[in-house]
Order: sequence, then structure tokens, then C-alpha cells
Amino acid sequence: MLDNLKNIFSKPNKILDSSSNELELEKAVSSLLIEAAMADGEFSDQERNHLRSVLYDLFSFNNELINELILETEEAVNQSSQLYGFSKTLRDGMEYDKRLEIIQMMWEITYADGKLDDFEANLIRRVSGLLYVDDIDCGTARKNAISHLGLNID
Repeated sequence: MLDNLKNIFSKPNKILDSSSNELELEKAVSSLLIEAAMADGEFSDQERNHLRSVLYDLFSFNNELINELILETEEAVNQSSQLYGFSKTLRDGMEYDKRLEIIQMMWEITYADGKLDDFEANLIRRVSGLLYVDDIDCGTARKNAISHLGLNID
């Protein structure tokens, strides 16, 4: 499985077929979440821990696979930004409400350390546009993320 995961991250996105659809969606979701966590140039322990929890809940991966996925994706994100490719994969492969959930998860990960950097907010708004998520829904997802994390932000 780890070799398969490494192969996914070393190849550019391709047109989805039925055998690759699930893996491509997992790659795209994980990559956008990690991109959000790293957007401010700092991948804090709080963000990393929240990301692990989200990935476990989403995909039921074991800790070893989650750690490997994070490391592989960190390398891929550091080497180049593929927001358009990942967002296109999600836009084509997920219904609107699922894409909105991804946006909320991105907000939660960026707020996991208790603060939001301008780079993080900008990234999420760009991804929201690329996923064709309405601005009002993006704002609602942000408020829901803050509430879910129990933060008191003015």
C-alpha cells in the first residue's frame, strides 16, 4: 500500500477511471488539507494532530499510513503547488456538499493552532473558488469550523 501511495504522488494527475477514482480523490483531499496546514509556512503540532484525526475519520487509515501520507504530501507540496489539479479532481468526483465539507476541514486545520494567517485564508478562498463553492457557503464553513473547534474568535 505504501508503494502504491508513493507511485500516486510521483505521477501527475490523469483522467480518472473507475480503478483510480478513490485513490485520486484521497490524494486530492489529503493534499489540499496538508496544503492548508502548511500555507503559513508553519506546520504546527496542533495542525498536524488535527490533520491526523481528520484523515483517520475520512479514510480509516492506520497511523503508519497517515504518517507516510503526510510525509509524502509534504514533499509534494513543497516541490510544487498543484491546487488546480487537485481541485479539479474533487470538483469532478464529488458532489457540492462533499466539496463544502472539504472546505470546512481546511478551515478547521488552519484554525487548529488557534490563529489564522492571511496566507491560509487566501489559500482556502482560492480553493473554494476552484471547487465552485459559493462565497457565502465558504463563510458558513469557516464559522462552523470555528464553532466545531470551540474557539472564541471575534
